[in-house]
Amino acid sequence: MAGAVKGLVITMRPIIGIVTLPWVAAMALFASIEYGDFASSITSDSMFYNKLLLIILASYLGVTSGYAVNDYYDANLDVYAPIPKAIKLGIPKRTLLVYAAVLGIPSIVILFYLNPLTGMIGIIQMISIFAYSKYMKGNAPYSNLFVVIPTALMPFGVFFVYTNAITIEAILLFVIFFFFEPGFTWSGVCRDYEYDKKRGVPTLPVKYGIKATAKFIFVCWTFVLFMSIVLFLFTNLGVVFLIGSVFSGILLIIFADNLVKIPRPDVGAKTFIRSAEWFWLFSFSMIIDIALRMANVVIFKFNALG
Repeated sequence: MAGAVKGLVITMRPIIGIVTLPWVAAMALFASIEYGDFASSITSDSMFYNKLLLIILASYLGVTSGYAVNDYYDANLDVYAPIPKAIKLGIPKRTLLVYAAVLGIPSIVILFYLNPLTGMIGIIQMISIFAYSKYMKGNAPYSNLFVVIPTALMPFGVFFVYTNAITIEAILLFVIFFFFEPGFTWSGVCRDYEYDKKRGVPTLPVKYGIKATAKFIFVCWTFVLFMSIVLFLFTNLGVVFLIGSVFSGILLIIFADNLVKIPRPDVGAKTFIRSAEWFWLFSFSMIIDIALRMANVVIFKFNALG
């Protein structure tokens, strides 16, 4: 029993929560102040807090459920491949599907409770992860792009909690994540270059080389920086977001450039891990920017009442 619980904790990947929580919180705060229920006081609006906490919880459970599904199919990999930690712990492979259900079903229930449109986005995300893990992973150089869909759709799911409209903010965030995620995934694939080459898996680095893959990553992440500036220009986000997003975008480009100059699997691994810093910087710059704006709203209404 203790082993099964430990396996569930491993599958839930606490490090993913550290990235997912601020990322979803930033989008939820953005959607709330633009279209939602941030009405009077950040300390007393219970609806504001309820929706914020529920969308963060549902998103985290959904993401980790997807990892459980991916781990289930990764358990079929041969001796050269990195085996999921839960399997190494001695957890039966089928238990990973139990973990996926334990995490995924509550996620979908919460998403549908928040808004049926949000729930439908969640269903599409889970189908995409299943299709990628079972049928597409490693079958072609660009098969990893299929895992981009769940990440890129996240802004729509979050914004639908607050409005049924397809908003400019959600569209621009969709584009940003659509170009961030391939670089993130491909750098991880560069990390697995030796495993995939031995197994004959036609990944992008195996077929075209790590250097060529790094150049693709560089292009994607340059566009992320450009679109971050576009997001600032076409929305109500302020200078705090601009500074943070530009700085984080420049870091991504530096990471990609380093991989171009040193195209090795170990550098790909470092790029994969360090690129997660972008989520932190991008998310927290948005959170701080919006929190300052919310504080101004509260101060203005307080003064008006006084």
